[in-house]
Amino acid sequence: MEHPEPSKTIAGVYTTTVALFSEPPPAVWHYTDPAGLVGIVSSRRLWATSTKLLNDPTELAYGLDRISEWYRGYQPSDVLPSVLQALQWVSVPERRQRLVDESSVFVTSASHDGDSIGQWRAYASTSGYAIRFDTRERLSVFPDQPRSERLVHATPWATVAYEPERQQELIGLVVDAMQDPMNDLALLEGSASKPGYREAAFQLASEELLALAACIKPPQFEEEKEVRLIARLARGEHPLFRATARGVLPYAPVGIGGAFGGDPRGKAPHTTLQLPIRGVRVGPPDGPTMTQRIAGVKALLDASDLGSAPVNPSEIKYLP
Repeated sequence: MEHPEPSKTIAGVYTTTVALFSEPPPAVWHYTDPAGLVGIVSSRRLWATSTKLLNDPTELAYGLDRISEWYRGYQPSDVLPSVLQALQWVSVPERRQRLVDESSVFVTSASHDGDSIGQWRAYASTSGYAIRFDTRERLSVFPDQPRSERLVHATPWATVAYEPERQQELIGLVVDAMQDPMNDLALLEGSASKPGYREAAFQLASEELLALAACIKPPQFEEEKEVRLIARLARGEHPLFRATARGVLPYAPVGIGGAFGGDPRGKAPHTTLQLPIRGVRVGPPDGPTMTQRIAGVKALLDASDLGSAPVNPSEIKYLP
């Protein structure tokens, strides 16, 4: 059965609830290797990875465990049926895995810290780069594809929660916000008698919890200062695939759409604008090749209408 989109098409924009309570700083840094830098700048897109195939498979499980603990501790009874069902499924291993397997939530990672030795080690090897993004620009998945639906899925940044107290608070805030009478879930629940609407409400509630889980990580990783870009595929959208050292990975391209071309029906644009890149830092080690590496990045940015973005070397001289 084909599920309807959330009913809040009047507003025209759907955004993930966790992002409302996890506001990022104005700028974040995405760490990558040379191939990643060239791909992001040249394609004008970020690649958001499916939450079911993150680098560390335990990441999502940790966040879902915290949500399950919160649910068992509070046992909320005054929640929408779809939210209650999603919370119950998160707490049952077999059903939880089904939610993860069917997820259409994708994420990209960045950091508050633009020169972190841990991030250089983990994500940028010995010849990496950190790309500075402006988080205030609105991004969306498949920005260059025509879209007949009136609903646009915003792709926001959200700050990761590491402290247990903050995690519990965040879970409560998100679940409470999902009950708002003007929330998409409430509007779908109000039409639950129509074919497919009850299932659509449950799917949306489940994906809200999966996005929330992706923004909860163990306290020992707090030095990463991670921020995550959260993307969700709309009805009829399917991921693309890329080959990596970990195998074949589904991903969603994220970018900024160009002009709408005056289409009175509000279809999505057919062109993609350059990403809100505000600078690049060239990673360690320092040495005779640093000048050449900086020059290479400047040439890439100049050729991509990003010549005004500064390029600076890392202050970390070497990776111990």
